Amino acid sequence: MKLHNRPYVDPKAYSKLSAVEARQLYSRIETATRSYLPSLNVPIDVVDQMFNVSSADMRLISAKEFGERIGYTRPFYDEWLRAKCGALSSDEIGDVAHVKAEQIITKKPDAVPKGMSQGYAEYLIKKNGEIQQCEKKVALAHQKSIFNRE
Repeated sequence: MKLHNRPYVDPKAYSKLSAVEARQLYSRIETATRSYLPSLNVPIDVVDQMFNVSSADMRLISAKEFGERIGYTRPFYDEWLRAKCGALSSDEIGDVAHVKAEQIITKKPDAVPKGMSQGYAEYLIKKNGEIQQCEKKVALAHQKSIFNRE
């Protein structure tokens, strides 16, 4: 995943500027970038690293590092979805994982881990499905509202 590659201006256009104009333009770009990226939860040290990498080079970041350092969703969005759709508790998440693993291992769609009741497993699978459906519906409506404004 490409992450660190500092912003740059098209060389044809940039070469036509004086050094003073180039400095002023780049200063505006850097200021805007340093303001915008943190609003997306990009840590300041990552932004600093980006500006230390030539625009002709790049530093690759793994999906794992991206997830740990930046994240795939913004905290407000996670909380908004949770408020609209509910969520499984951490214990329920673990139990759903156990149910699904048992179903995969046994190749039986109604398999239940030892010590778990069939009713509880069915409840978890249903609740998890309802939450996922709600999140998809809410996310789609949100995306439509964004694109309809433009």
